[in-house]
Amino acid sequence: MVSDAQGDGNGPRSAEADVAVPVPDIGEGLYLEKFISGWHVDDGGTIQVYAPLFTVSMDKIDVEVHSPATGIVEILTPCQSTVRAGDVAAIIHCAGYAS
Repeated sequence: MVSDAQGDGNGPRSAEADVAVPVPDIGEGLYLEKFISGWHVDDGGTIQVYAPLFTVSMDKIDVEVHSPATGIVEILTPCQSTVRAGDVAAIIHCAGYAS
């Protein structure tokens, strides 16, 4: 089961669910093209809740996206890929980890 990292706004997710990490909506009307400029963890690496996960870049700004959960990272969108708000960039596999 994969839950949406920004679904209910109640903070970190359960240690039993996989968490989808979407690209945040950061000014779709102002900056049409955005891309993932860097990952702060390798595919298959472990991440802690609130740790930097990836950076989204646009024309004049960069936005760091933090992990909504503790677990193993599965990267779905490679670095330098063009993305839109809501695209799932990664999944955090949380089974066995306490957030």
